[in-house]
Amino acid sequence: MFAVKAKFFQSLKFQGVLLKRLITHSFLGAITWAIKGAKLPAPNYVKYRVLEREFLRSGICIETGTYLGETTSKLSKMYPLVVSIEPDEKLHSFVKMRLKRKSNVELVLGTSETRLSEVLSRVKDGSDVNFWLDGHFSGGFTFLGENVMPIIQELKVISDNLARLDSVVVAIDDFRDLSCSSSGDLSRDFLVKFAQENSLTWNVEHDMFFMRKGSVK
Repeated sequence: MFAVKAKFFQSLKFQGVLLKRLITHSFLGAITWAIKGAKLPAPNYVKYRVLEREFLRSGICIETGTYLGETTSKLSKMYPLVVSIEPDEKLHSFVKMRLKRKSNVELVLGTSETRLSEVLSRVKDGSDVNFWLDGHFSGGFTFLGENVMPIIQELKVISDNLARLDSVVVAIDDFRDLSCSSSGDLSRDFLVKFAQENSLTWNVEHDMFFMRKGSVK
């Protein structure tokens, strides 16, 4: 009984945070953001419009960091399949219940370091794939694992599969949080170097770092 009550109150907490975010990240939230000077980070409404323009229309979407399922839900309305990886069991269960009617959403429990390779192994050769890498710790309910920002590990898995995939778009959120250091650790320079070494074009827009193989479809 105690476990059921705890789960119920945890769900209420998530619902409260989600409701607040749905308001602040809506169209009206975007207008307020613009009036206040359009400082980073941009609300989700703005980011979704950029993703829709940059992502491959024919591609499936692989997301790291499901969180409350906001981006998962949005992507499911625009693309044939969304696979989202979330390491926090409570968040995973919450989103699983929230999006249970979306047949084109697959929710995977585990860290991206351990599950991304497995997810990609099920993607057919020659596929078009969009990657949304947002599985790093950013406070609140977000998961804090061994790697605060597991982007280096995620990019290693992606690079191992690039040759067998057709067109690919990789989008990394929270670019502002990265330093400009040219060291071997995760940094803005690291991302640029990764793009160059893998013959990917790149650009930055609204705090998101994009890398692309192939052309828009």
